Amino acid sequence: MAAKSIRVNNSRIKETKKEGRSAVSLGLMMEDGTKEYANIFVGNQSLRPDKNTERLPDSQKKTYVYLSPENTYDVNITTKGQERKEQMTGQELIDANNAYMKDQRQARTAALEQSVGQAEPSTSLEAEVGD
Repeated sequence: MAAKSIRVNNSRIKETKKEGRSAVSLGLMMEDGTKEYANIFVGNQSLRPDKNTERLPDSQKKTYVYLSPENTYDVNITTKGQERKEQMTGQELIDANNAYMKDQRQARTAALEQSVGQAEPSTSLEAEVGD
């Protein structure tokens, strides 16, 4: 099966002590609905810059992380300050990240709709006219 990609901000990719390997931080929505943060470790050949973001400031640049759906990855998951190690398939990581990103988009959309729906604060300006 062909590799599938996850798109992440470059700030979520860190070099590791092992040459040619990087740690990628991902948000995951687990099957029970909890949100967790995980680090996966991939070879640098699995990382490809998103050419559509190359002209943006560094803080907005993105990279595609390619995962093989059938491969198993070592994952360090952090929840409420507790870290545990698991193994997940590439497909499980992709699905959990997609669910996390969908939830994030829905939350942003709801917040935007709420802010647009609120009445604008009334402002009154008074001008003083000098003699």
